[in-house]
Amino acid sequence: MYGGGDTHIAGECSAHQGKHIVQNSRLVEIANEQHQHVNPGESGHVLVTPFFNYDWPYVRYDMGDVAEFLPADNCSCGRTLPKLGKLMGRTGDYVVTPEGARATVPNFTLVFAPIRDYVRLYQIVQHTVGEVEVRIVPTKLYSSETENHIVSGLRRFLGDTIQIRVVLNDEVEQTGMGKRLIVISHLPKAA
Repeated sequence: MYGGGDTHIAGECSAHQGKHIVQNSRLVEIANEQHQHVNPGESGHVLVTPFFNYDWPYVRYDMGDVAEFLPADNCSCGRTLPKLGKLMGRTGDYVVTPEGARATVPNFTLVFAPIRDYVRLYQIVQHTVGEVEVRIVPTKLYSSETENHIVSGLRRFLGDTIQIRVVLNDEVEQTGMGKRLIVISHLPKAA
């Protein structure tokens, strides 16, 4: 399944030949930086317009993901719905280690998913290549063992040379649109 917090977008069938878009209740577009449609097989931003959200309508909402449409063909499952091919992940920020490796949102999700009862919200912020700040909004169950889990989990893909600083907060930074980003990088994108 693929979707957002408030909308289901596509799901894989038993043929495993892509994810069928649920197009009877939403318009899904793949677009470039100028919000123009791209051809099947080309990657772009996922834009969604739900048809039945009367309380909070939104048009061409940028999901923050990069994906591609598959060329139109009949799926062996018999469905004729358009399909998403590759889901390349988030367009958001990433962490760069001193060795040049990059860590993206899925890396961090793997560390925090098992401890969701201990951490209400988290955010990774990078100001320099040698250090990351891990902002945590803890629950009452949070303990030093939770923090040890976080640091050791992050070390698996960030390595031993980057400094990891855990900071407990009441809230994490939000965008002007009220979204809470998992990763915020203040490094130049060419890093």
